[in-house]
Amino acid sequence: MPCFYRYRDVVKKQLKKNPPITFTSDKIYSGNIYYGSDDVDAVISHCISMLEVECVKRMHEILPLLKNGEYEELNEKRPNYQDKVNVGMKYFVKYEVPFDGIILVVKCYAKEYDNGIEEHPYFLMAKKEEE
Repeated sequence: MPCFYRYRDVVKKQLKKNPPITFTSDKIYSGNIYYGSDDVDAVISHCISMLEVECVKRMHEILPLLKNGEYEELNEKRPNYQDKVNVGMKYFVKYEVPFDGIILVVKCYAKEYDNGIEEHPYFLMAKKEEE
C-alpha cells in the first residue's frame, strides 16, 4: 500500500502548516483542547485507512463535536509510561463521535500546564461496526 503512505505523508505536511485549533468547552473532559502540528503528527501516524486520513483533514469540524469523554488512567501498564510522566501527561480521554454517518474514536492525552490542563488529540480511527 505505498500509495496510502505517500498520501498520508503529503496530507501530514499540508496540515502541519495550519494554525493550531484551540478551544474551551464544558463538554470536554478537561474543558480545554489544543491541536497543533505535533498533534497532527501523532494522529495521522495512527491512521490505517484513507477514510481516517480524510477525517484528520476535517479535525476542525470533528473536535468541536467531542463530548462525554471516558477517563482512562495513566498507569505503569501503558507503553513508555515513564516518558509520558516525564513530559507531564496526567491521563487519557476517549471520545466516540458520530461524524458523516460513521462513529469515530478520538483519543486525547491530558497534559498539565501553568494555566491548567489541556487535552491533545493523538489518535483517531473509524469504529468498527459490531457484528
